[in-house]
Amino acid sequence: MKVNKYYFTLVVVLILAGFGCATNQKNLQLANRPELVVYEYCKEDAYGARLSTDTVKFANKYYVKDSPPELGWTYIYLISDYKIQQITESGDTATVNVIYNYLATLDLIKKDVYVEDFPFLVEFNLNKEDGLWKIASFKTLPCVYKETALNYLKQQFKSTATQDEEDKLLSLMEKVKALKEE
Repeated sequence: MKVNKYYFTLVVVLILAGFGCATNQKNLQLANRPELVVYEYCKEDAYGARLSTDTVKFANKYYVKDSPPELGWTYIYLISDYKIQQITESGDTATVNVIYNYLATLDLIKKDVYVEDFPFLVEFNLNKEDGLWKIASFKTLPCVYKETALNYLKQQFKSTATQDEEDKLLSLMEKVKALKEE
């Protein structure tokens, strides 16, 4: 019976090691294509990675090592989508243009929404660092989906101290819910 447990444990360890190698291989392939690095970064951003000190590490892994830390945000862009538009690669540098479908800007201080609804272009500059593509610096405020913003505001609501602050956040959430996505 002990022999079977040993073989079972060995098989489980080998399977898990295989998954780890596959995951590392996928991450290595991803980091060797500048457009995929930017796409994954935009995805992390759209789902709120840059909104919290607890989750910013998910976005920071795409930056070069000497990037300045991101500070707290007073504005957030709401987007409905993003698309890689153009990639230019030259040696150890690359530029990836992303078109965001912009819905509005959230003003977290005034608890207001400024609706614009137009596409905007962001140019990401990348450098190779230790053989992998990394974003040289961030160029925009957090760009998040509407649902992501609503979840973020709900978390803010839970930590409010005054009735006035709660009322303002509830009003802001209603404004965000009312935004139409094309």
